[in-house]
Formats: sequence, C-alpha cells, structure tokens
Amino acid sequence: VPLGRSVREAVFRGAIFMGAANFTSSTFLGNGNFSGTVFEDTADFTEARFHAHAAFVNTTFLGRALFHGCAVAQNLHFVITHFHQGIDLTAVQARDWLTFTRAKIDGTADLSLATIVQLSLDEAEFGGEVNLGHAEISYLEGTGVTFRQSVSAPYAAISLGHLRDSQFMGVVNFDDARIGEVADGEPETVSFAGTVFAADPVARLAQGSVTPDAPGVTQEGFSVTWRVRKQS
Repeated sequence: VPLGRSVREAVFRGAIFMGAANFTSSTFLGNGNFSGTVFEDTADFTEARFHAHAAFVNTTFLGRALFHGCAVAQNLHFVITHFHQGIDLTAVQARDWLTFTRAKIDGTADLSLATIVQLSLDEAEFGGEVNLGHAEISYLEGTGVTFRQSVSAPYAAISLGHLRDSQFMGVVNFDDARIGEVADGEPETVSFAGTVFAADPVARLAQGSVTPDAPGVTQEGFSVTWRVRKQS
C-alpha cells in the first residue's frame, strides 16, 4: 500500500510481509483485516486512520509494531497476537474497544497519551515495561493479566472497571493518577480484587480520585494500601 493512500477494504488474512510494511498515514475506509498475518520486519501504522474495525487476530509481529497516533473509529483487536519487539501505541485514539485478549508482548508496550474508550486485557502477558503516562481510559477490564516488568501510569485517568486475579511483578507507579471517578454524586471505582502486587503501589492520587475498592495483595499476602500522599 503506497504511503498515504486511501483503501476501501483491506484484507490481508494469512499474508506474510517479508520486508517492512509501511501503512503510514494510510486511510482504511472499510475494515482492516490482518488476521493470521506475519510481519517479519517493521509494521508501521503511524497516524493511520481506520473508519471501521481493525483486526489483528493470531497475528505475529517479528519486528517493531508502530501505531503512534493511529485512530480507529470502531474496534482495534489484538487477539492471540505476539509482539516480539513490543508495540508503540503512543497517542492512539480507540473510540470503542482496544483488546489485547491472550496477547503476548515482548518488549515495551507504550500507551502513553492514548485515549481509549474501552480497554480489555484478558489473559494478556506483558513481558516488558508498560507506559500509560497521561493516558485516558474510560473503562478498563482484565482477568488473569501478567505484568512482568514495571507499570508506569503517572497522570493517567482510569474512570472505572476491574483488573482482577492478575499479577504485577514489577514496580507500579500511579503517581498523580485519577483512579475511579464520581458520577452523579456516587463514586465509581476500579477493582483490583485478587490481584497480586510484588510491591505496594503507593500512589499520589489526583484530587477528586476515588481509592480503588477491593484492593489486591502483595506477594507476602498482605493487603495493598493505596495511600494518598501530599506533594512536597
């Protein structure tokens, strides 16, 4: 696909890209289907526009996966997908579901500055660092998620949802994040029930945040304490 072209319907099921795949600034007027595709080199979707769904189901990214500034009008699915060199979703705009169901991410997952309506992480495994700095997530869900390295989410906003029966094996930084919200005068929370933290995720929650209900436990079995600290 030439740089910056508009495509009505893109179906690449089972395709193998032996060289770099450059979809930078391309516009997909219909669905983009890359299920079963193998990207042997860099897959570059920087600032691509999907007017409908984008599906990467059982897809393999052997090189870098670049989605910086990508905008998806409907769902962006990474299901049973393996990222060998991480994924760059900086400033991505997902207006419906962004799913990583049973995905495996080796390397950094950068979702900083992202705007996501609904993020699903069921049984995903993040092998590298995860960056959610300044991200805005309206709804988060996930069960059985594994974070093997640090998770950084300073100044992030996660309105409501749950991340249950998961594992944070590295340091967790929610400094000045907004976890939960108040809607119609009632608090909405993000539940971490059954989740295990290797270290107590001390957070400086932004003003007006709601402390998550049903917190997780540390590796030693003690309840996690979400403390609100005044900035020095």
